[in-house]
Amino acid sequence: MQVELLSIGVDVGTTTFHFVVNRLFVGPKAAGRGLPRYELRGFEEVCKSPVFFTPYTRGEAAIDEDRILELILLEFERFDISPADVQTGSVIVTGEASRKENADRIIASLSGLFENLVSTVAGPKLESLLAAKGAQVDRRSKELFKTIVNVDIGGGTSNIGAFRNGKNIGLACLWIGGRMVRLDQEGCASGMTEAAQAVCEAEGLRACGGAGAEGLDVERFVDAVAGYLLDFIHSRPIPERLVEFDELPKAPWRYDEISFTGGVGQLMQGPACGVGGSVQFFDIGPLLAEKLKDRCISERVYASPIECIRATAIGVGVNNLQLSGGTVFASDPGMLPLRNVPAVNIEIDAFDIECIAREMELAEAPHEGAGLLAYYFKIQGALGYNDMAKLSELVLQRMRLAGRSSAIVVFNKDIGKIFGYHTANACRRASEVKILSVDGIELDDNTYLDFGVFLPGGALPVTAKTLYF
Repeated sequence: MQVELLSIGVDVGTTTFHFVVNRLFVGPKAAGRGLPRYELRGFEEVCKSPVFFTPYTRGEAAIDEDRILELILLEFERFDISPADVQTGSVIVTGEASRKENADRIIASLSGLFENLVSTVAGPKLESLLAAKGAQVDRRSKELFKTIVNVDIGGGTSNIGAFRNGKNIGLACLWIGGRMVRLDQEGCASGMTEAAQAVCEAEGLRACGGAGAEGLDVERFVDAVAGYLLDFIHSRPIPERLVEFDELPKAPWRYDEISFTGGVGQLMQGPACGVGGSVQFFDIGPLLAEKLKDRCISERVYASPIECIRATAIGVGVNNLQLSGGTVFASDPGMLPLRNVPAVNIEIDAFDIECIAREMELAEAPHEGAGLLAYYFKIQGALGYNDMAKLSELVLQRMRLAGRSSAIVVFNKDIGKIFGYHTANACRRASEVKILSVDGIELDDNTYLDFGVFLPGGALPVTAKTLYF
């Protein structure tokens, strides 16, 4: 049975914010031993907002969350859609916006507006991954057996994701974007970021510190920034202060194509405008797009079929979702949805309950005091009946020691339902304990989880993410 659901992707960035609503098509697929699994079969766009400038208050110290909610509601009214119609989706606060003092409140406000929102996320690693997926770089690299790099350039950062044959092979983030330097009505520099000051120091360019940037040779500055961006992708050194993190493959490595998304990527598809044309945005975005186009003449540039500036919003609304189903156990479905549940990873090769107990204790330590915690058991072999009973008792013991009233367990193997029954039987006298046991999910380290509500047919939307505030 195929299920249709509306999903929203909201991207609140340094310079702009916007959203996309898609209709997702979800259905069962064949799995080992006949156990049901669910997959995303496709999606189609329902509506999209205009690209708004991100509103700020108090001299750009905080995001104007009331104005963002107002604009979203006005657009929903224009499209004749109710927020209650949205069944899943994600919000991502990106770039410099994610570092504003009320970034977490923006996420909370939007979660209140869309009650079934699966995920509220922020973070450069996830942004790098989802922008590339939104641009369909992963799909293209798989279909053509190529290595493709996507560079999503926004107002404050450039998020980079590399894919080889459909698999992510590296991520990175640079403090390079269209709002590094702000311009006045004459096209002269009027302010700059700390990263822009680092460029000035490296290039010997004259510029005042702090908010002032008088006397800056804007064109020379932007040419240097474009060079640094491509140098980084080609594994050449750039000023350390421009790098937030670097997990790209180490030199020597090569790619077949490069793709540009984000606001600057969108501008790269338009005509050149020069310094004067940058005044329309009061930043260096248009000029940076022009310099990158000039420097990429010898590159094989892949032009994504999607609207470049919306790559991240599409990515969070479509790709930031896993589906568990068929063998899920929830003692009380009313406990869902759950958001921002830290997950600790425990690998089980040979079953040794004492060793597992020690690993769980160590993994829990950084999350002491967390109201909820999910154990992710990555099992290499098989668990016997007695092993599962012992593991159930251990999970309940750890939960009670921490004073938690919910046991949340995630597996890579199809044992979620049977483990849930084991655990429920082990604590049948403690009716206040809630149990959620989910399987068929793949997680990395340092992950937080959002669990949605059950869809018709039994699928449970789950989002894995990394939070950075």
